[in-house]
Amino acid sequence: MQLRDPIAVGPMLVLAFAVSQAFRDIYFGGVFQVLNFFEIILLAFAAVTAVALSSYLLRTPEPFKRFRHAWPDLILANATTTVAWIGYFFALKFLEPAIVMTLFSAMGPITVVALSFCGIHIAGRNRGSRSEPFLYVGLLTTVATLYWVVLSGRSGLAVPSFELAVGGLSLAVMSGISITVSTLYSRRLNDQGIGADAVFATRFLGIVAVAAIVVGTGDRPFAGIDGSAMMTLGLAAVALIAVPSYLLQMGIARTSPLTVQTIRQIGPLCLLAAQALDPRIGFSVETLACVVAYAGFVVGANVMRYSRAAS
Repeated sequence: MQLRDPIAVGPMLVLAFAVSQAFRDIYFGGVFQVLNFFEIILLAFAAVTAVALSSYLLRTPEPFKRFRHAWPDLILANATTTVAWIGYFFALKFLEPAIVMTLFSAMGPITVVALSFCGIHIAGRNRGSRSEPFLYVGLLTTVATLYWVVLSGRSGLAVPSFELAVGGLSLAVMSGISITVSTLYSRRLNDQGIGADAVFATRFLGIVAVAAIVVGTGDRPFAGIDGSAMMTLGLAAVALIAVPSYLLQMGIARTSPLTVQTIRQIGPLCLLAAQALDPRIGFSVETLACVVAYAGFVVGANVMRYSRAAS
């Protein structure tokens, strides 16, 4: 199958995003240990939005005309994106990155299927095989096991307190649900004729606004970050968030929601290997077992879904 085939392009773009997540989480996971949480988020997503929005406005005549009838979906995409990223990064501050990403990623296909089961189809219908529910039960079991791994102190990173452990785990799950819904609304915007560049340029306005309010009402904003650190954070955000997220957005426009969520599942495996670069994180057999089990369940679900679609 050639790369020019639209069927291949979408999955390849999502795959590039999945691999990049490991480098993103290792970098920002370390930064969150020494710098203010919302200041980092503000700098990172302001840089991403500035680059994406400037590029979009310069290349597009009447740039916001196409959003005229899509404001509700854009607002919902922004709201769910804001909840997802803040929850994810807060969890990353305290928990082992591979665990955070596994919980985050596992909730993707579970959320799509749960919404379909409830009769909610934000961006089209997805039909699965009769055997798939068993795999999703396996995913839910993996999620529960990861709770046990963290709360029993068996993960590769010690958590300061039980309360932070529970909070971090819950936020990781919540962020996975939120980003899935955000992805579905982004796909819905694409289906209304709004391109990936337009959606991406406007998708992070909510999180920039929330972070700006928190930082602006705080005491001595950016007192602990010099100009060099701000520039480094901005460049890192563009390289590790903007470019990969734009690739993901283009992939979403070319790929079914369940396929997007499934391809992204290799991210935890990449991150588990990349954690060896972070001296804060030790090796955990329990984490490895959960990540491998999770990967097996989502690959199995994807194979069944593909087989049914091809038959």
